[in-house]
Amino acid sequence: MTILNWIFPIFLLLLLALTTGLYWRGWRKLRIAFPQLATRGRLFAFGMGIVGLVLALVAPLMQLSQEYLFARALQKVLLSMLAPSLLWLSCPLHTIVWGLPMRWRRSAARHLFLKSKSQLRQMIQPFTQPGLAWLFFVMTFSIWHEPRYLTWTMQNVAAHYFSVFWLLGAALLYWSHILYTGLRTHTRLSGWFVFVYLLGVEIPNMFIGVSMAFSSTPLYAYYVQVQSAQNAATGFLQGELYDQMLSGGIIWVVGSMVYISTIVLVFNRLFKLEKAMPPMLSPDREADERWIAPGLEYRVVQNRWRQVQSGKQE
Repeated sequence: MTILNWIFPIFLLLLLALTTGLYWRGWRKLRIAFPQLATRGRLFAFGMGIVGLVLALVAPLMQLSQEYLFARALQKVLLSMLAPSLLWLSCPLHTIVWGLPMRWRRSAARHLFLKSKSQLRQMIQPFTQPGLAWLFFVMTFSIWHEPRYLTWTMQNVAAHYFSVFWLLGAALLYWSHILYTGLRTHTRLSGWFVFVYLLGVEIPNMFIGVSMAFSSTPLYAYYVQVQSAQNAATGFLQGELYDQMLSGGIIWVVGSMVYISTIVLVFNRLFKLEKAMPPMLSPDREADERWIAPGLEYRVVQNRWRQVQSGKQE
């Protein structure tokens, strides 16, 4: 146990407590000024996101991941899927800015939201492109369970904390383009692009989870050594396989639930937008056919028959 094992958790708890206090203060002010923005649903989403961060970064998963692979898999689920999406659903940046003192609030709002050509926004924009965000997230997401990278992070406390913050930062950047409640330095992605954006992560997520769950040999020598040392009498080699199967199932099942459910919500929004759009008139139809109400098309035929009959009589 090194001093970093004490410093990092205390620092994270203080940082999360400060963020929660600012959000609560800003939410109460917005609740009075703009109640349609400061909803209880957003407050609940922020609270659950903070709880997910505490579980993954402070306790108990940070300590359990040193001994069990399934704890590292749960960390991955919380830091890359659940906590970032919940935090962005709560509209955190705007609410936290409202929680700042008046002088700081005006300065933050001017540089973050009001001035489209502020130096901060111009500095952030090139590095937050949707394509780069997707690539950065997939690379970080995939390397999380690479055996050599895992061994390095597990044997070094500083590297372990660096890896979890790296994963969380990549996930926040990725989900910001899907939920679009952040700085909005880029135009909003279309529904079909969001579908591809999500599917492009679900496929590698499923591949990683399935390959871990159905592997017949241990993939991570670090956990074999740790669990064998815990019980030298029986070995725990078979226990490590069960741990690996459970980890793969968590990544596969929970990850697929998150991404597929989001894809379903995106499709639902697309269908609602399509229904809300005015009907498109086909240029190759006659005027009567274009304006006739659905279900009354037979009247067009009747009208044409009358015109034909009147023409014959003449």
